Amino acid sequence: MCPRTIRLMRMFLLLVGLTGLSWIIANPTTTLAHQPLRQSIPTGWQSYTSPDAGYTIALPADAEIIENDDAALRYTMLFINLPDASTPLYQGISVLVFESDLSPTAYVAQAYAEATGGEPPTGTSLTINGRAALQLARDRVVGDGDKFTTLIAGDGLIYRISLFGGGKGGATEPTPQAVADYTQSVNSFQVLAVPHQPKPLTAQSAAAPTTVAIADRFTWPLQSGQGINYGIPAGLTVAGTHVEHLGYAIRNLDQWGVKCYGVDWSRMLHTGEDWYRLDGASTAGTPVYAVANGVVAKHNPGISYPGNVVMIRHRLADGRDIYSMYGHITNVRVVEGQTVTMGQQIATVLNQGYTGRTPSQHTSVDAHLHFEMRWFLDGTNIYVPGTNAYNYNYPGCTYAYPGRGYTYIVHPDNYPYPGKGYVDPSAFIREHGGGTSPTVTPTVTPTRPANTPTATATTKVTPSPTPTATRPTATPTATATTVPQVCEYIRDGGFEAGPNSASWTATNSQNRVDPLIYRTSARTGRYGGWFGNVLNYTDTLAQQITLPADRTGATLRFWRYVRSSEAATSDKDQMQVLLIGTDGREQVVKTITTAAPRNGWVQETLPLDLTAVSGSTVTLALRGINNGSLVSSFYVDDLSLAML
Repeated sequence: MCPRTIRLMRMFLLLVGLTGLSWIIANPTTTLAHQPLRQSIPTGWQSYTSPDAGYTIALPADAEIIENDDAALRYTMLFINLPDASTPLYQGISVLVFESDLSPTAYVAQAYAEATGGEPPTGTSLTINGRAALQLARDRVVGDGDKFTTLIAGDGLIYRISLFGGGKGGATEPTPQAVADYTQSVNSFQVLAVPHQPKPLTAQSAAAPTTVAIADRFTWPLQSGQGINYGIPAGLTVAGTHVEHLGYAIRNLDQWGVKCYGVDWSRMLHTGEDWYRLDGASTAGTPVYAVANGVVAKHNPGISYPGNVVMIRHRLADGRDIYSMYGHITNVRVVEGQTVTMGQQIATVLNQGYTGRTPSQHTSVDAHLHFEMRWFLDGTNIYVPGTNAYNYNYPGCTYAYPGRGYTYIVHPDNYPYPGKGYVDPSAFIREHGGGTSPTVTPTVTPTRPANTPTATATTKVTPSPTPTATRPTATPTATATTVPQVCEYIRDGGFEAGPNSASWTATNSQNRVDPLIYRTSARTGRYGGWFGNVLNYTDTLAQQITLPADRTGATLRFWRYVRSSEAATSDKDQMQVLLIGTDGREQVVKTITTAAPRNGWVQETLPLDLTAVSGSTVTLALRGINNGSLVSSFYVDDLSLAML
């Protein structure tokens, strides 16, 4: 092996062991309550003894231990699920072992200096069962979701024990019980006087191969067969309500809580697909395959997604590179720089031991593969000015190379830059030889369609939401020959004020926070209205309009675009245009269903006789109604209410 390769391997191991530390600004304001030395296992707990790294650790009786045999590591890594019914989020402990003769404090200083050139984060020095240790307390995380990290010195080894708590949308505080369990486990950790049994380290390439097979065909990351099918579920149904859709560019309205963008999770867009075993059995342990020929571009076993993440670079026939990303995996069989072929197994799906908000639907675990396709490699820092096209400034979203798994406002296709962001994975694979997707419900990518209206529908209505209103008798005036002035009565009809538009009010039948105005759906300009999802929710955008007393003739115009996975003749999902009087009475002016022409912008022109409500205030409302079966979207833009 050449000297440069050896140096690279050493550097890799240093960074692996301390992944996340270069992202942590530590402040020991929060410290673990380390107890006196413990030589015995707490009552009712289980004990784990490493088969190769010479240590033992006590764990809660209900903790689920997962051994991770990673090609980039010489010692077995542990993922330990901590079930806790009080939270729907994944929580767990990880134990990573790496070779070093340094003390934990010296190791942190060296690794941090080599990785960033800066000063190391501060920590609290401890002694745990006779071994030097260093505890880093998280103050602000811009790396991974580890709340606590403790490093313990061994005999030529350092053991890194971390507590993870959170989700892909941003770090979340672990529960007090999880912190207590972690503290107890760290206190129980003992180094054993036994020989180490490291495995040979897979050689890493010093540089990317000079020639790599062209990725001329793509396949699926999980392979169906022998009566077992994998794909993207339609979601989970609880008490008749459809929740947790898992496809690309979908707003997950059933997710809640403020994440790193500073907004409710329901306002974010999923950048990938979540793949499951479709018969409801656990997906944990399922083989994960490279979707095409390529080179492993990123794999650092030290990050916590949770689980590991592998990214593969694929060279297309036209010379462009596209990247496939595999998240929540374990037992990774490849290392950075290694060439892979289409269909080669690269890992297995991690057993994520949490039940989510709907434990009746997650009988034991919610293991799945988070799968992305994108035009960029490193998602570490794409959330601050200068790293994206939108001047976004969300430093709290900065993560490791996988990125956050969600975008905000901007469609994933166009983030961090238009045409250089994420792509719909299933659509891309189908277009490149993957055949029929094994998904139950194909996910539709709401990309910006061409501005080509295909039909004009005209509807004349006479709304009477306030039947008691009367038009006063006009006083005759001198006759003059003038051209009638046309006045516009809708404010921000193009939604260009964005999701915080003062002209529109957004409501959801389940009280989810969602602006319904997105860059996803604009016909012109930057923003448009977006109704629909896979959930049986009702979304409404509305604004009040004060009508003049001397004008009754009006024309309502708007552009709409329909996408749906429902059958072409199905009218199950719909969008309504309504006028609502001050007494709350509603009159539907127009109903557009999923049976309407799809995949093209259509202008609607609706003549209205507003005699019955002239001189009063009415509410114009756009309402999306989904039945909770398949994905449907209704996009609206460029509204106008002109009166003579």
